[in-house]
This record gives sequence, C-alpha cells and structure tokens, in this order.
Amino acid sequence: MLYGTLSDDFDQGLKSLAQELGLSDITRISTIDVPVEEWVLLKCQYGCPNYGRRLVCPPYSPEPARTRAILGEYTTAFLLRYDVPGHSREADMQITQDGITAAWDAFLRLERYAFLNGRNKAFVFGLNHCPACEVCSVESGRTACKHPQIARPSLEACGINVRGLVEAAGWEGRLKGQKALSGDDTVSMISMLLIE
Repeated sequence: MLYGTLSDDFDQGLKSLAQELGLSDITRISTIDVPVEEWVLLKCQYGCPNYGRRLVCPPYSPEPARTRAILGEYTTAFLLRYDVPGHSREADMQITQDGITAAWDAFLRLERYAFLNGRNKAFVFGLNHCPACEVCSVESGRTACKHPQIARPSLEACGINVRGLVEAAGWEGRLKGQKALSGDDTVSMISMLLIE
C-alpha cells in the first residue's frame, strides 16, 4: 500500500542508497502507525545517563504532544534498520562508537538524499545520543548546539515507542541484539525518516 504522493522512482532510489550505505532494512510505513506514548520518556528520565545532558535528549527534545503534532504534518515515513557490531560487557549491552557513527551518517545521508530530491520536509531521527561532541554544549551552560546540521533526537527521546513501531512494521523477528549478548554480536539500530 502506498502512502502520500511519493513516486516509485523515489522509493527505489532511496532504497538503493540505503542498501549502498549498508542498511539492513528499510520499510515504508504510514505516520498513523507511529506509536507516541508518554511512558517512553520515563525510560529516558529514569534509566538513561544522557537525560538533561544532551540537547537531543529530554527535556530538550520534543515532548510526545509536540511529536504527535509534527507527525500530523506527514503521511509517510521510512523505518530504517542498521545492524552494528556489539559486544557484551558484564550485564550491559555495549555498542561500538564506530557502529553508532556509521549508522548515524547513513541515516543523515538518506535525509539529505530525500531533501535534494524535492522532499524539503525530510527529517530523520537520531540514535542514542549525538556522536558529534563528547561533551554536549548544554553541560557547559550553553543552549545552542555546536553541530545543528547533524544533531537529531532519537525516537525514544520524542516519546516514540520503538518496540511498537517495529511491531507495526512487522519487523519483530528481524532485529538483532534484543536478548542478552554473548561475546561479539550484532545490534540493530532503528531510526525513522519522515517524508512528505
């Protein structure tokens, strides 16, 4: 089923670029199917060390109500999956910084492709925290980002239930690293590109 007014040529070009950039999967979905829920921010506030320490994280990122309003201005999104190297360290899952940077770069390049092909509202979500700065400017009291051209909030930081999003796209069995990692393994990084 097609959503919005995107052409098959645009879809094919975007998917070809995604494959060239190393994405594991890309699926077109309707923005109506994107679950935005208030409880997701609790996981950020009580569980993530980046809460309040990054401009792409809560409380600086769009709250769920604003995210819903933004999604209302779009009809189409592409769910993106990039599998990156991971490893287990004690009980924690660790994702290599190189993997996050590669995924982040690929997602931004897809956004740029969409923009250059007439989709001026194209916007991609980030991952975890922005890899541009080791210490975000907000920690030194500044509220202006040093790298706004690449800073993007994650899906979770905007109240998007990623597990629900993955289920809506039918990706439940495709994700890597959803259980405890043993030794070197692969972890699926999920993002979403909004298109109109």
